[in-house]
Formats: sequence, structure tokens, C-alpha cells
Amino acid sequence: MSSTTKVLAVIGESQHGKSSFINMISGTRDQAVGTGDGKSCTSELNPTKIRDHLRLYGNGETKINCDDLPGFGDTGMRMTNGQILESMKIRLAGLERRELDALLVFQSLAESRFELAKTFARLEEMFGPEISQSAIVILTKSDLVVPKDLKKKLPTIADILSPKNIPSVMWVNDSLDELVGETQKREQAASLRAVLAQVRPYEMMNMREYERRVEERARQLMAQDKSNTVTQTVTVPTKKQQAYTVYEVEEVERYVPKYSEEEVKALAQRQASRPENWNAEIVESTKTVAVDVFDVESGTETVETNSKFLWVFNVRGTTQVQTQKIVKRTEQKQVTTQEVQYSERDATVYEDDLRKEQRKEGVEIKREVTRFREIDATETAQVSMNKRDIDYYKKVASKKMAVENWQQGS
Repeated sequence: MSSTTKVLAVIGESQHGKSSFINMISGTRDQAVGTGDGKSCTSELNPTKIRDHLRLYGNGETKINCDDLPGFGDTGMRMTNGQILESMKIRLAGLERRELDALLVFQSLAESRFELAKTFARLEEMFGPEISQSAIVILTKSDLVVPKDLKKKLPTIADILSPKNIPSVMWVNDSLDELVGETQKREQAASLRAVLAQVRPYEMMNMREYERRVEERARQLMAQDKSNTVTQTVTVPTKKQQAYTVYEVEEVERYVPKYSEEEVKALAQRQASRPENWNAEIVESTKTVAVDVFDVESGTETVETNSKFLWVFNVRGTTQVQTQKIVKRTEQKQVTTQEVQYSERDATVYEDDLRKEQRKEGVEIKREVTRFREIDATETAQVSMNKRDIDYYKKVASKKMAVENWQQGS
């Protein structure tokens, strides 16, 4: 949106001349207007881009975005007053320029009762007190009021607006059977132009700041309202943990003795009885034995000799010769003998080794396991509840703050 575009919002009671006003400043008859039968003619927020036909912003080149809202007290009950302001709030929040140049609040002087105070209370409840600084009251239908009554009504309106220094402009629109003269149009436009130059644009940050203050005040009110909290005994569904026992069987491998004690005894005895495992012992003994002894005996022996004499004659004779002979005799002699004796080994020496022998086996281990499961259950509880939520207190807070700000005139 360029700097030569202005944003105006038009708001007020139904049948107070809002749509006719837009037609006049745009120089068109695009907006449907009331026929005087009391029926509302604007049923929804109507954002309209119009040309500045009456030169409200001087040069006539300025474009105006004019938001025509349904009138308060919509006779067709299509939108409540709160919905009307909420639609205006949403519209303002979406503005690219993030500000509203002026808020035009319409009040018909032909009415017997004025709703301006209530209108501004609604506005300040929704947008904060800053919205009044951007407001201009357009007093319409003065041509339908006799001068004597008009003199009575204008001071009443002044009393409503003066605490907030809200300016007002007298305005007469074209009707179906009568057009406003050019001189009056120029005078009305000049008055409105002067006021538009003085009012302060309403910035969107003011709305956010006001919402923050309202929520802060609402939370204070909610905390102070002891009657808002009620305690109730409620039965609520829940889940409980239920314990139950199961038996798990797990097969594991382990080493166990290879033989039972009976088997150990039997095997040890068997090994001990094997001849190859017997104990061998050398035993010495002394005994008398007959031993043959051989001796050599020396002696002489006479033997005959025969020799040749003169190589012819034999000469016989004897001669003594030395002799030796072996003589055998028996003697008794003590001798030591060695003998290997065998004896069966004690079986207990084999038992310890047999007990140490192990074998691997698969064993089932059965154990008791506690598990838990969720079951549906109910339980009673004391619950503190708020009868009214924060939105209720926001409405209360905004109303209180609007009244306070209006009474303070700030």
C-alpha cells in the first residue's frame, strides 16, 4: 500500500448514515443505503477502495480504503455487536501499513437516545483507550431534527465526547429524494478535512499491547475470584499395574561331576585291582644253602717210563711226577636273596582324580519371574475446576479497563 492511500473504518448504529456517507465522499452510489424502514442494509464488513471525491486529504489523488462495518443493533440479527468488532479487529490486524488513519463513529441526531458512550465502551474494550484518539464522531441527520431539539442534543453529545477530547463533525448525506447542495458539501468536507489532519492514527502495536494488558488484568481477576474455583469428586478411568507370576524355563550348559559317588568307589576299586597298578616291593632274605666248592690239590705220582738206549735197546723204568687235581666238596653257606613281592594298591588313591573328572550337560533352569500388566480401573479424585475460563475474565477486564479509562478521561 503506497503512502498516498489512507485507511478509514466506518462504524456506528444501524441506519445512522454510514453507507450514504461513503457514497458521498466517493462520488458514487455503490454502497446500498437504508430506505428508512429501519432495516439494516450492510450485512458484513465491506472493505472498499474509493477515490477521494471530496478531497478530504487535500490533493484529491489520495486513495481511500474505507471499511464499512455492519451497524450495531443489526435488525437482521446477522452479526452481533461483538462479531462486528471482532471482524474489524481481524481486518486491522491484516493491514499492510499496520495502522488505521481514522475511525469514523456515526451518531444520528434523529435518535431519541444516544449510544455513543456505549459504542466507545465497546471499542475500548476491544482495542484499548488509544482507539479513541483516532476517532471522529460524524453527527448525521441533523436536517431531520427541529432546531430547538438540536440545541438540547448537541450539549449532551459534547458531555459524552469531551472527557476524551473526541472531535465531532456535523454531516448531512444525500437522500433518495433530496441532494445536499455543493456549498454545504464543501463546508462539511472542509470541517472533516481539518479534523482528519489532527487525529492520531491507530497503530496495530497498540492493539497488541492492549491485549497483553487485558490478559494480565484478567489473570489478576481470575486469581482474586474465589468463587470461580469449585472442588468436585470425580471418577476417572485409569490404568493400574497388576503383578503376576510366571515360570520361565531356560536351558543352559554346565559342567557336572562325571561320576556319582558310587561310581567313583567302584571305578577306583577296579583300577586298584588291576595287576599293572599293583605295588611292587623287593624283599631281601638270608638262608643257608649247600654250595659246591672245588679245590686244587697237588701231589706226586710214580709213572713208568720207557726209553731207548743207544737207540736200540728199550730201557724201562719209573719216575716221580708232580700232579694236580680238582677236588669237589660241599659247604654250607649263608646267602642273601632278593624277591619282588606284589600287593594291591589302596583304592582311595584313585578316588580324588575320578571326582575331579567332569562332563558337560544341558540343564533346564526353572525360575519364578514377576511381571506386570496394565488393567483398566477407576479412581476417585478431588479436582479443582474453574467455572469460568480466562476468556470470560478477559471480557470482564476489558470492560473494567474501558470504564476506568473513560472515567479518567485518558
